[in-house]
Amino acid sequence: MSEIAPVLASLVFFLAIGWIVRIVSDNRRRLALARTQAELHTRILEKLGTAEEALRYLDSEAGRGLLDAAVQVRANPLQRILGSVHAGILLSAVGLGLLLLLGFVQDEAREGFLILGTLTVGLGTGFLVSAVASWLLSRRFGLLDTGADAGR
Repeated sequence: MSEIAPVLASLVFFLAIGWIVRIVSDNRRRLALARTQAELHTRILEKLGTAEEALRYLDSEAGRGLLDAAVQVRANPLQRILGSVHAGILLSAVGLGLLLLLGFVQDEAREGFLILGTLTVGLGTGFLVSAVASWLLSRRFGLLDTGADAGR
């Protein structure tokens, strides 16, 4: 059983690297999309000669589409909150599993399981607390567009 600690450490290391790569690639994709949309919007607004033409364009159906696209670029808070809940539940479950395995491992590996288990439970709890705080703040700022909040 003492051979499992390096395997778990390697697994956690590669999962962390994969997670970092995913976050970086997702942010690069969002940045490229935002740059493309900003460039398109800038070109459209440059073609309009006066402020009156710009106002008429923004009042048209195509202009409203331009404004709606700008609003949609902002991240969906509910999706990000659910991502935090997902990560929190997953990390907490892995941490609890590691802590439950303490009774089945030899004395040499107990310290590693205790440290890894405690860290992952702490990270999972942090993600869950972050998700609750984000949900409360998003609701308070009116960023969540739900039927229950619309009636208030």
